[in-house]
Amino acid sequence: MDDFRYDVVWRRIRRDEYAKKLEGKFQFRYDRLAKLVNWGALSWLYAHATASKQAHHLGVEHNAMRFLSAGPPARSRHRASLRTAAHVLHWGHPPLSYQSAEGLLRAAHVKSEIRVVLETIVKEVIDFGSLKCDQPDHDGRCAPAVLEGERPFELYRWLAAWTVKDEWSRLWEAIVDAESAAGREAPKPRSRKRH
Repeated sequence: MDDFRYDVVWRRIRRDEYAKKLEGKFQFRYDRLAKLVNWGALSWLYAHATASKQAHHLGVEHNAMRFLSAGPPARSRHRASLRTAAHVLHWGHPPLSYQSAEGLLRAAHVKSEIRVVLETIVKEVIDFGSLKCDQPDHDGRCAPAVLEGERPFELYRWLAAWTVKDEWSRLWEAIVDAESAAGREAPKPRSRKRH
């Protein structure tokens, strides 16, 4: 695989150990992003709206790398979590991106089977992450807001987190490998407690 990738904003982006390890372990997910148009159905109307989710993904990862390298050394303790989050964030995009997400949420209002599937996904993510999103005193109302269709552009994040839940052991292995390959101490797993 080429050591440089192309992004329309940042141009040439060098692959580092994180990219190599994560893309290598999850090649299917990385390649899938190349087939998703960042602008969804707008690409059918505007010939120039052709950037892929993969190109957008590369830019997000590059921004994460720049953020980590430009700040105080204390930021480096967050390297594993920030780089991983930047890498997996777009895994949850359905075809046609946000238009499909909104369509799923609208369908959930009229088809109970779809609603049950989406509610199950959100509940599994909350349980896996030990999150408080389903608690009435949670300020963000993130889970109910997504399920009610108030925030359709956030559904992909829940779908990505759900995918991470299923891939967690392989993902953790890739994170440890990436840290070791970069000459850093491998992160230690933390106990799972509610945040």
